[in-house]
Order: sequence, then C-alpha cells, then structure tokens
Amino acid sequence: MSPIFENKKIILGNSAQKNNSSFDTILGWMFIFLSLTMFFGENLLIILFLPLGIFILAYEPIAKAAKKSAEANFEITYDLICSEAIKLSKKKDLSSTEVDKYVNELVTKGFDYEEVLDVIGFVEDTLNHKSYLKKKVKYLVPDTKVTLKAGEILYFRTHTIWAQGSPDNNVVKDIGYFYLSNKRFIFIGEYNSHSITLSRIVNFEIGDNYALICKTAGKNEIFEINKLESLSYLKFLYEKLK
Repeated sequence: MSPIFENKKIILGNSAQKNNSSFDTILGWMFIFLSLTMFFGENLLIILFLPLGIFILAYEPIAKAAKKSAEANFEITYDLICSEAIKLSKKKDLSSTEVDKYVNELVTKGFDYEEVLDVIGFVEDTLNHKSYLKKKVKYLVPDTKVTLKAGEILYFRTHTIWAQGSPDNNVVKDIGYFYLSNKRFIFIGEYNSHSITLSRIVNFEIGDNYALICKTAGKNEIFEINKLESLSYLKFLYEKLK
C-alpha cells in the first residue's frame, strides 16, 4: 500500500477507536455498578460483572473492533481501486471524459475524487517503473503538484516516507510525494517540502526498501520506497541524469 494511504488508514482507524471508546467506558462502568449493587443477590452470574467491567475498561474491545473494521474496509476499497487501476493501464488512448467516468465510479465515502485519482496514479507509476526499467528508457511524467524550473523535466514520481539519518538509525520527518527531474530530487510532504539539486549529491544508493541521498552538507536523506522495481528504476534514472 502507498505510504500516504497507509497513513490515512491508520488515522481513520485511530479516529474510529476514539469515537467508540465511550461505549466501552459506559458498558464497563455499568457492569461494575451492577456487580456492586447486586453483590448480595441470588444470581451467581453477578459476580462475573466486576472482572468483565474491568476488562472492558482496560482493553476497550468495542473501540478496537471499530478500529479493525474501519481499517479493513479502507483496505478493501483501496485494493479495489488498485485492481481497477491495473485494468485501466491496459486500456489505450482513453479520453479525459472516459477517465473521469472511471474515477467517479470509484469514489466512496472513504475516498474522494482526488484520492481515487492519486491511488490510480501511484499504481500506474509503479507499473511503468517496472516496464521502463526493462526497456532501459526514460519518459517524462506529467504532474501538477511540482512547480518546475526553466528547462526542468520530471522523469520519476512515487509516494514515500521521508527520513533523515542512516538506514539503521533515522528519524521520520514526513510522508508525501517524491520526484526526480533532470535537475533535482523533489519531496512534497504534508508538513514539509524541499528539493535537492543533483550537483549537491556526493553519494546515492538504494537498499531493499529505501533510497539514500548523501549531500555535500546537511543530514543524509532517506526516502522509503517499498517496490524494488521502482528503486532500481530510480537508480537507473539518476545514473543517466547526474
């Protein structure tokens, strides 16, 4: 899953848990109250109400179930959009009207138009990385989020987690969009955006799930990318463009 949407899933799940925690609180205290007020009653089941109430207050089973359900539903919708994106990638010469129709059909309460388009773009980019790597070619990437400089062309785009430090010891800074142009690496995050000109890079390497950029000054930059084909294609492009 795209790290951007993985983060959205976590936020959605946490929100569902928080919104339902009051039910656990009410139910838990209700069982405790019943166990105390009816302790001397004849029904022996009453003695089970106290530990049951404490369990509900401590573990919040209703809230956790709501979180799990919200995250599962999010994943189902995300996977559906991904499968439709793969089908779309096989259709050639689609008009903007046809694409718009496909996107609108996938819009749900959890995914608005822009989010559906974002998932489709992420899937298509990932598929293209694999295809372009095999062909050893580079193609320009259209994008509206990046303000390009004079003579600048985008060749790579994906979703990433940005961190600083080393692969074994780093601090996550943000989640967002990662690009490579003929002039620089570009990161556009939720809280921070910046770029690294190619001339400032003294070392670039990839691991199983990350790209490491060492600069002439400042902390090392780490960009987590979970698709090895995308990382390999990024490495190929960098070697061509540097």
